[in-house]
Amino acid sequence: MDTNAILTIISAGLGLLALIAGGFWASAKGKLTQVVSLGKEVVDVIEALDAALADNTITPEELAAIKKEVQSVKDAFKLLLNK
Repeated sequence: MDTNAILTIISAGLGLLALIAGGFWASAKGKLTQVVSLGKEVVDVIEALDAALADNTITPEELAAIKKEVQSVKDAFKLLLNK
């Protein structure tokens, strides 16, 4: 085997490794984006609770907002788990 054939085989192998690594990165990046989204939704729930409890009473509108934010957290969690 000459050096050009060896270099071609090495280049093809490295290209295949790069392709596989890129696929793993795309999958990991998608999951990381979903984790960040879930975190933001949790923060939204905490902010809604904080606003509702600021005056030591929870109005029906505040309760509806809290329920909506909790549902958003559930949806983001389901998306993260692929359900």
